[in-house]
Amino acid sequence: MTITAATTGLASPAKAANLGDSQIFTKIPTPPGYPEGIAVSNDQVYVCGPAVLGNFQPSQVLSYDLNGNFLQSYGVQNQNFSQ
Repeated sequence: MTITAATTGLASPAKAANLGDSQIFTKIPTPPGYPEGIAVSNDQVYVCGPAVLGNFQPSQVLSYDLNGNFLQSYGVQNQNFSQ
């Protein structure tokens, strides 16, 4: 599983990328796989997964630096898979 990010979000302010330009940001391990939400805050990128849709694995939030290097994993607590 890989995450492809539009370079406009990661490009320097001095030079914007062309619309549609993208590159592979990082590979997501399986599990959790199936990334669902991506957020950027300051110098970190957060990826939430897996997308539930019948996948009953506990979710995790993975954090990466802006170069795609893994930093830390945060487990999501108290998920109710019976609903």
